[in-house]
Amino acid sequence: QELINKESISDNKIYCPNKVNSKFQIICDGNNDNIRGIGKYININFNVEKQIVENTELEKEKLSNAIEKVKEDIIKQKTIIEKNLTNDEYLIFETHLSILLDESLIEEVNNSIENNKYSAAYSYYLEMNKYFQSFEELEDGYIKERKYDIKDILHQVLKYLLNYNIEIPKEDNIILIFNEMYASIVPKISHNIKGVISKNGSPLSHASILLKSVNIPYIIYEDALNLIDKELYIDIKNFNIDYR
Repeated sequence: QELINKESISDNKIYCPNKVNSKFQIICDGNNDNIRGIGKYININFNVEKQIVENTELEKEKLSNAIEKVKEDIIKQKTIIEKNLTNDEYLIFETHLSILLDESLIEEVNNSIENNKYSAAYSYYLEMNKYFQSFEELEDGYIKERKYDIKDILHQVLKYLLNYNIEIPKEDNIILIFNEMYASIVPKISHNIKGVISKNGSPLSHASILLKSVNIPYIIYEDALNLIDKELYIDIKNFNIDYR
């Protein structure tokens, strides 16, 4: 799979515009003056409900299996990035592996399952959110943005624990829309994807670093969810987003 966007799109046709009314941040322009496509929302936010279980050993086994599957996925993600890029961006996924396989974290989750009788999904969600909060309170900007890696691993593990399948659209000229963009999504992006917009994010996140490296346009826009299923025209040069 080739990731790097070698295509430069230029189209001077302007829509009958509805313009966005709030600020947005261009993280990567993909070497384009403008981008056009249909905004498609990808929901990677899982609703995790408190669940009391009787068979704690079964829940621990579910957790172990999910972690093993995510480990395999991360190794595949790393391989794709390493194949497509000449720099050391693939090391981002080494960071992900270290978070995923953190023995003390796994022990805390298993303790929550055993002592509280919580499901594997709810226990993992609780412990990862504690981990997330510890980064949220940091002052160092670069290190603080590693909180997105924690959320990334959380969503990947929950995907298996909750049997949730995430599909990237295969139609042409798609602009992906997320609440938050994660690094693990980048290796799944093909040439039919013309750009990415997320409601939340940071220029210092690993997702931003990877999207810039593979030259995929990326914008952080607080009202991104208003653009779902809209025909979008993003004028990079003049800093405008029009839609209809």
